[in-house]
Amino acid sequence: MAVIKKGRPFERNMLIVCEDTNTAPNYLSPLKDLSISHQCWDYIEIYPKPPIESEREIAQAAVNPHKTGRKKRQFETTGNDDEWMTLELEKEYLEQPVCYVKTAQKALEDGSYAEVWAVFDLDGHTGHARAAALALIPINGQTVNIAFSSRSIELWFLLHFGQYGQAFQKTSCKKDDGGREQHCNVEILCTNEGRGECLSGFLRRNTLLTNYLKNDTEIYHLLEPHLFEAFQNANWLRSQYEPNIPFFERNPYTSMDMLVKRMLRIMIPGDQIQIGGFNLRLEQIFPTICLVMENCSKKRQVIRKDHFGVWDQNNVEIEFNFECPKAVWEEGESNPVELRIDYKIEDEQVIWLKYPKDNEANFIRIRFTTI
Repeated sequence: MAVIKKGRPFERNMLIVCEDTNTAPNYLSPLKDLSISHQCWDYIEIYPKPPIESEREIAQAAVNPHKTGRKKRQFETTGNDDEWMTLELEKEYLEQPVCYVKTAQKALEDGSYAEVWAVFDLDGHTGHARAAALALIPINGQTVNIAFSSRSIELWFLLHFGQYGQAFQKTSCKKDDGGREQHCNVEILCTNEGRGECLSGFLRRNTLLTNYLKNDTEIYHLLEPHLFEAFQNANWLRSQYEPNIPFFERNPYTSMDMLVKRMLRIMIPGDQIQIGGFNLRLEQIFPTICLVMENCSKKRQVIRKDHFGVWDQNNVEIEFNFECPKAVWEEGESNPVELRIDYKIEDEQVIWLKYPKDNEANFIRIRFTTI
């Protein structure tokens, strides 16, 4: 049974249901803070609650010992403090990882969240095919998104440092005394067990994360400088498989990058999103931002330059030249659109692109760089 805080009834609320209680929640917590500070989302709930957030609350209580335990009334950028969902699963949905998808579905049924994600790993579960099929069933017009890693989320961490295509059969080696994790590193070699090198040991031996621990509360900040490299490497890894191979049969594999990009509303070339009645695919960034847009509405649509808006990270609007083959687009019609930015950027930065320009809810962020 899960008890989850309700989001306020806005259109930009996200729920993330995680399999584990430490690694993924702690990694996602700083991303949540960053997302809300950039106004990418109004509210994000991570379940179970990240230990890093509990530790922060305990520290704040120690600094202010005279404050009561009553929760402070928040502004509209938070969830509803007074309302909670008690999500009890029927017996047929208790199998892992089906239970995480079903929990996210029940949150959609409640109507508190516009977008939901289930985050889980390969592990030793047998219900992956059923979980994948269940996630495709629409609830109130939305389906459950899956962020899956094989062998585990550590594979996503590894991709921050390069392209790695070898399969791992275990996340970590176990000690002989009680099955505790062995801290494999340069000095402590992996115990073979007939399953080869463990993923955590390989991570420590081949990256900057030489002292990596699964409950590390600083993991996102250590990885953040390499984030865009990880996006590209995750795309590369998926390209190594035939499209008809189910994600849960791939090893190595991760789609954690899709969740991270969605939280930060970031797109890189090859990504696509539905926005303003169009399916938009980002083809190229420099020297021209090239988009392919398909009219997915049930009516004709008009596209003009003043429908687009571009801003830098200091919220200064950027001028651009605009090229589009036609103004009136029929239903289902697809055409390229180019935005050439006449803007000097000394260092790479993330820019905001809105369509339509006057909307405050939907936008994409692109790392504009001359490299």
